[in-house]
Amino acid sequence: SPSKDPSAWDSLHVGVGDVLVVRPAGLDGEEEELCMYYLGAARDDPVEMRGMAFQGLRMRIGRATSRDGGLTWTREDAPLLEPDPSEGLFCSWPRILDLDAIGQGSGLRMIYHAFDGSKWRVFTARSADGGASWEREGGCVLGPGEEGQFDSSGVGTRTVAPWRDGKLVMIYEGVDEKSTHRLGAAESTDGG
Repeated sequence: SPSKDPSAWDSLHVGVGDVLVVRPAGLDGEEEELCMYYLGAARDDPVEMRGMAFQGLRMRIGRATSRDGGLTWTREDAPLLEPDPSEGLFCSWPRILDLDAIGQGSGLRMIYHAFDGSKWRVFTARSADGGASWEREGGCVLGPGEEGQFDSSGVGTRTVAPWRDGKLVMIYEGVDEKSTHRLGAAESTDGG
């Protein structure tokens, strides 16, 4: 649920992106630790678009942890990723890939999307410190299709998984000019 602190970055709404087991339960009785990456928006940070102000659109990505199997969560005070004007009005719906676990390098890769007021695009960030900090990798990794295509207005929510021959597959929500939503698929040979 949103933060009860009205001045918090996630005080208006939140949405879950991904939950990872960051430390499995130990044989010595050590508890498992879960890490949730989520989106949130503040009450007092409207976005101006098309002559109107929209509350809750300037979404950011944050993190919370749990040591009781997800029954309770502790938020971090500040978001991990802020909107970048070169990408769009917000950053949201994070998906996290453990590059070590899928044989695509080391560290974590976050795949998220942004909206610039007319088109949806997918971007990535990378963490070398277990997800405590993130650095954008630069540039759109999947954007709108050609005019008239099922994804001509862009790419919304998505998931990524290991596939054949060391590739990754992304199943994504494509949006066309009429705002019709359909599923699409894309593959990557470079870790996302």
